[in-house]
Amino acid sequence: MQVKKVLIIQDYVRNHLLKVYMKKLLNLERNHYKITYPFKAKTVQIKIFLNQWEYRIFDFYHCKVQNLFVVYIDPLWFLKERYRVQFIVDDCVTCDGSYPHIEFNDGNYYNVIDFCALDSKLKKINTINETQSTIHSDEDSFSYR
Repeated sequence: MQVKKVLIIQDYVRNHLLKVYMKKLLNLERNHYKITYPFKAKTVQIKIFLNQWEYRIFDFYHCKVQNLFVVYIDPLWFLKERYRVQFIVDDCVTCDGSYPHIEFNDGNYYNVIDFCALDSKLKKINTINETQSTIHSDEDSFSYR
């Protein structure tokens, strides 16, 4: 009898933690730029060059739900449309084939990420979610007489 109660409590706690995690993940998806790295690695970072010499490094984390490396970046960080970036995978600088790349005047290759394109995806996600919430609220307000 007590074992069943313990299992029910464990299920409740697991479900609650999953629900909290998914809400946090959805909030990040709606309000931040999402950059993914779908290949196998131990550690992944992205170095975003703000100008010729100044850069900022962001760490990816492995998302168990999506089964890939993800970094969410606040849109307030970016003033320009495109940035020169480098991926640092397992302490080696590399280019990701899913993004365009250029050879810079220092002789190194860099990926170029267009945050305007990411911004349009972000706005599309927000528009879809607002539409769905409007539909649900309309259905909730409808009553039969």
